[in-house]
Amino acid sequence: MFRIGSAIWLTVFLAGCACSGFCNDSPSISIVGSYLTADGDAELRLSVTDTAGRPVRGLGPANFRSTVSGKPVPFDLTPADDGSPLAVILAIDTSRSLAGEPMASAKEGAKSFADQLGPKDTVCLITFSHEVRVAADYTDDHDQINNIIDGLEAIGTNTLLYSALVTCSRQAARAPSSRCAVVLLTDGKDEGSDIPFSQAVAEAQKCGVPFFTLAYGDQANKAVLSKISRLTGGRFRAASAPDQTVRLYQEIAQELKNQYVVRVYHPFGFGWRTFEVEVNVAGHTNSDKRRIYIPFRPQQSGNSRAVWMLVICALLAAAIIAYRRSRRWTNDQCDSEEGRDEMDGYDVSGQSGWRPASDVSGPGTSDAGGRGWQVWLEVVNGPHRGTEFALTGRPVRIGRGSDCELSLEKDGAVSRLHADITLSNTGHFVLRDLGSKNGIRIQGNELADRSVRLRDGDRISLGATELIYRDERPKRKPR
Repeated sequence: MFRIGSAIWLTVFLAGCACSGFCNDSPSISIVGSYLTADGDAELRLSVTDTAGRPVRGLGPANFRSTVSGKPVPFDLTPADDGSPLAVILAIDTSRSLAGEPMASAKEGAKSFADQLGPKDTVCLITFSHEVRVAADYTDDHDQINNIIDGLEAIGTNTLLYSALVTCSRQAARAPSSRCAVVLLTDGKDEGSDIPFSQAVAEAQKCGVPFFTLAYGDQANKAVLSKISRLTGGRFRAASAPDQTVRLYQEIAQELKNQYVVRVYHPFGFGWRTFEVEVNVAGHTNSDKRRIYIPFRPQQSGNSRAVWMLVICALLAAAIIAYRRSRRWTNDQCDSEEGRDEMDGYDVSGQSGWRPASDVSGPGTSDAGGRGWQVWLEVVNGPHRGTEFALTGRPVRIGRGSDCELSLEKDGAVSRLHADITLSNTGHFVLRDLGSKNGIRIQGNELADRSVRLRDGDRISLGATELIYRDERPKRKPR
């Protein structure tokens, strides 16, 4: 009886070990970047690593499965390291708590990271302690970066971690390549930043770049660093001894150089969509998700059903607008409706016929023919001259990045994420500078860090591009 019971317990124990081993063999997948192409397709950059954090190479389409809002979709798979340059921001904590061997290992690790980059890859170096400083702007001169790293000293007081996140985010927004990542090392927690964690991490998420965080020692706030990486699509690592730092930097470099790109072809509808990619390696699966806002763009397909759906939507929108116009000036309209009053008569349905301009990438652009809108931006100078962009009331990001709703990719003086335009609750469109490098001018005046309400005829200058804001909505009638 005893022997039988022992055999049973041994079997259960071995089964548990096998199950544990199976679970531990599951690959780790992370979506480290997402972009909308000029054709309206979605590109997801993936990092796949094993249990030891090493990149998993040699995977093919059969190893992946992609869905959009829960529905399987076809996709193409290519290695990300296709020759396009990589832009990396190295952020290093230089507070005095890292003095000695920890700082020496951090410097050696950062240099080994730069040494693994390609000749066209660029590096931006940021240091932070009681102040945040851009020690070197983007450069492909890796020897120069290594020399600056050699000169770093851990003599600072405090640790402005959250302020460093904001600086990294703003530098990432003006990266010279869409393949961008931040690698941040610290041994402590935030001390002295004048902004809260929620605001700092929101800035990091907004720039759309993964943050790879490195925690050194037991005093580092691992929970915060892990959350930063998780919310931005990066990965968190921890070093308990100096000799581990170099290895972790090298792992991150290899991970960035050995990624995959899943390209999902439109149409997949406009609005917020959840893209999920699942990877299967030797029978073990894992997945990651990313929510992406898809702006409205007409389907270029000859599918008659899609055409009829657009026609029906246009007719419904026109009927709703006509109904609202008929009730617009009734006495029961309250003052809180003022903003919506000013948007009445804005015939969004007429936009179903607009066509993407041939010389501008990114959704939302149009040529001048067949305009069916009442508020728009007209490009009058610069490499995108002659194109127009309709403002529908949805938030519009302006920049060089292909994921911006209004993409000015041909203007090298425009930041990757330069500005945005939003609709206020009073029906006015508001322009805001998002920390761009070269700034924005309205009617020749610098916008700086302010927001400004746009008026018909305003001239907006950013980089080499000049736009005119057009607003032909009817004015509100007196009550």
